[in-house]
Amino acid sequence: MSLNIFDDEYTPRFTGHETFHLRYGWLKKAYDAVKLSDSGDIAENIFRDKSAISHFGVGKNMVASIRHWAMSFGLIQSAKDKSTLSEHETTTLADYIFDNETGVDPYLENLETLWLLHWQLVTRSNKTTFLYAFNAFNETEVDRERFLRTLKQLIASREWGNVADATLQKDISNLIGTYAVRRIDKRVSVEDVISSPLTELQLLTQGEGNAFKFNRGGKVGLTEGVFAFCLLEFWNQYSEGSTTLSFEAVCHEPFSPGRVFFLSSQDLMQYISQLELVTSGAVRWVESSGSRHIARSNIDLQPSYDWLTTSESLNARIKAA
Repeated sequence: MSLNIFDDEYTPRFTGHETFHLRYGWLKKAYDAVKLSDSGDIAENIFRDKSAISHFGVGKNMVASIRHWAMSFGLIQSAKDKSTLSEHETTTLADYIFDNETGVDPYLENLETLWLLHWQLVTRSNKTTFLYAFNAFNETEVDRERFLRTLKQLIASREWGNVADATLQKDISNLIGTYAVRRIDKRVSVEDVISSPLTELQLLTQGEGNAFKFNRGGKVGLTEGVFAFCLLEFWNQYSEGSTTLSFEAVCHEPFSPGRVFFLSSQDLMQYISQLELVTSGAVRWVESSGSRHIARSNIDLQPSYDWLTTSESLNARIKAA
């Protein structure tokens, strides 16, 4: 199944979250549960077993939501290896982040990790509203009613069939709850205001009434390493087999770093100027004879976790270079 909402074979999805937006701790809980189920310490079908409620300490619908989010971020997947005990298996990305011994950020304390997870969610999940918001929607400030209308226009133009307004409204609320800090209200607890880790990225802001805003410009905690990693993933999807990539594609194309991170042209150039250092020369910016593009040394080049700078700042690397 294609995850690109612009492909003919794409199948939309607006449900699965059970109306719950992402919460702190959920991704780690899902990861640990899959590891324990594979070891035989808990039920192999832990997300469906009657013991799930007591294991996760939440209701049945919230258990389903935890699984939904872990799947959407590409952290767990249905087990491909039939020799495993668990119905699910963890992915390379999940092990890189959450492994209890080698994980670089198991409790999501670094913004760099959250940016990487955001990238995964809005380029590789099947959450249609999220893919649309970060890759196809072109307005900065909007209200829920306007966003709903444009989403319905997309559904009609793609002939995806009828989707109830109530379903779409819940999915829009899911998007906003995941990314935007709720306005302080006496009726809302502090825990609910800051309950999603992705609110730390400050990509969405809630305004008065039903208004919300996509925040464009420089991003705190988005490291040059994460940018390089995501750029190569985009490159291999957008122009596989090419050794060059245009600045315009990186800035404007759906599923590009410019789109997904809401970066300005100036912000992009700051990241691009560091690509050669971050990738040890594998990717670089080229300006010659009127040509301006990004070049890579090998068409088969893949993004590397070595480029990520969680434990070592770029400034330190610059000084050492």
